[in-house]
Amino acid sequence: MHVSGYLVENGISLEHVLIDTNSRLAQHYSTVGLPVTLFIGADGLLMHTHVGEISR
Repeated sequence: MHVSGYLVENGISLEHVLIDTNSRLAQHYSTVGLPVTLFIGADGLLMHTHVGEISR
């Protein structure tokens, strides 16, 4: 299933979704697992990293 279909099917509305098919973002921020959620501030700086599932 494609990400867009998953979001629609599960009623998830997100303003910004990045699909990092080449893992460049993950490499840049040295993430250690999947799934990972990066919280990036308006200034473009990484504010927080959450590795693992985020519940509703």
